[in-house]
Amino acid sequence: MDRAEYGERVKIPTPRAGLVVGNLDGVLYTTVRDGQTEKYVHKFRRKSRPLLVAGSDGRSLHVVGDRFEFTDRGIVDQ
Repeated sequence: MDRAEYGERVKIPTPRAGLVVGNLDGVLYTTVRDGQTEKYVHKFRRKSRPLLVAGSDGRSLHVVGDRFEFTDRGIVDQ
């Protein structure tokens, strides 16, 4: 499987069911932006924490929630 580049669109299968693992406290990720590799840490505010859900196939993880958004600044809690 190829790694997606920053801003590249990828097709994501939507699971019909899943198992709630728990609340997602934060996200650590690495991306290339403007030719520079950057590492980011986002800690969700308590009221903005989404659920971490395992797909029914046991091979995928999904972030489920709507109290945050992804902007040009990165993840922003609402």
